[in-house]
Amino acid sequence: MKNAGNLHGVYRSDQMICKHEIGGNHTMQAQQVLHKLLNATCSIMHQARRRSLEVNVVAALSGTRLTVTDLGRSINSLAKQKHCIKRADRLLSNTHIQAERETVYAELTRLLIGRRTRPIIIVDWSDMDACKRHFLLRASLAVDGRSFTVYEEVHTVKSKEKPHSHLNFLKTLKSMLAVDCLPIIVSDAGFRVPWFKLVESFGWDWIGRVRNRTFVRLGGDETWFPCKNLYKNATTTAQVLGSACQARSNPFACQLVLYKAKPKGRIHKNRLGQKAMNSHSRKHAVAAKEPWLLATSLTPCFKFAKKIVGLYALRMQIEESFRDLKSTRFGLSLELHLTYQVERLQVLLLIAALALMVAWLMGKATELTGQHWQYQANTTRKRKVLSTIFIGLKMIDDRRTALTAHDLIAAWKALHDIIQSNCVFPALDMVACNKKSDLKCDELS
Repeated sequence: MKNAGNLHGVYRSDQMICKHEIGGNHTMQAQQVLHKLLNATCSIMHQARRRSLEVNVVAALSGTRLTVTDLGRSINSLAKQKHCIKRADRLLSNTHIQAERETVYAELTRLLIGRRTRPIIIVDWSDMDACKRHFLLRASLAVDGRSFTVYEEVHTVKSKEKPHSHLNFLKTLKSMLAVDCLPIIVSDAGFRVPWFKLVESFGWDWIGRVRNRTFVRLGGDETWFPCKNLYKNATTTAQVLGSACQARSNPFACQLVLYKAKPKGRIHKNRLGQKAMNSHSRKHAVAAKEPWLLATSLTPCFKFAKKIVGLYALRMQIEESFRDLKSTRFGLSLELHLTYQVERLQVLLLIAALALMVAWLMGKATELTGQHWQYQANTTRKRKVLSTIFIGLKMIDDRRTALTAHDLIAAWKALHDIIQSNCVFPALDMVACNKKSDLKCDELS
């Protein structure tokens, strides 16, 4: 089995960040973890810029508010706050780090994916501000309930969801992957046939969801009908519908899988404790009740339907990562930003990507040592109550939690193992490296 980016190698025995138990300054320990990470991913960056980036990432971890002023106020320095804020401001406006941003993501990708040939990459759009001025297009790797950013771009309304934006994004992503890397791209119902064709043009596979007013045609039938007509046949057992075509105006061959999850019993309530009846809540309630009609380019294999549903279910992890990024309550509070320039916002996102990776490693080390239970408000032991990243952010300033270098090495190894388990999805990787089906839309009739 191929190795991945040598994650464990970041903490070789001759480069340990500490040799004894540290039960005091976790901010310093997080900074040491970050220092090793930056040495592995920012080797081409000028030492002064790398130091400034490191200081601002540590400020994001300790302050958990990803705005220019809050980063400056959280910098641990003898300088006055005004000068620290200016230091953070200069970093965001630095044209060199703006130009080196893609290189840093490429090194992160190499570290996470390495030489693996079949990673599962989740792609999605997200609003960056309440006024819908900026939008984030992100590709990420599913990791234990969360996703690690592989590459991301910020777009304005003019370039949001445009074909040229998708093309340039995939070109950049391809340049970061190994030559023989053929990822499986997982996306939601917002990505349609033009996106699927674009993904296939790179020789990659895809999994998406068919919804709304899309028409489909099953193999051996010339009749087109709304995709919603299939919903009545959905059960809690995933079923393969076989070869099909989607999009009557732009026919495209695929395999269809139908599945309806068991109700989770969640009810959105208002402040009075009553069931919310506003249009936003009802819209999401209807969407949550809809069965999954999934389309894919993958070749059918043993337990194909169950595997496709499992892969698509990983897509929720990128939504959780968006919350880690933007939420004031649970994450880095990027929703508070007032940045107007795309380039400055992209540097903020780079700071966030590095900070969240360090937080995950610190949180995972805390979990592996069994010290994460103390951060819960309840006594539940049967399931995880708090996310790994949330624990990592909380324990950084907590002197009561003790970690050793061996604990952090174990966290790196756990990350390596989780990525490996997601990349090598049973049977799907064994279908002749997933050769493309020769089936065309005109052969279905």
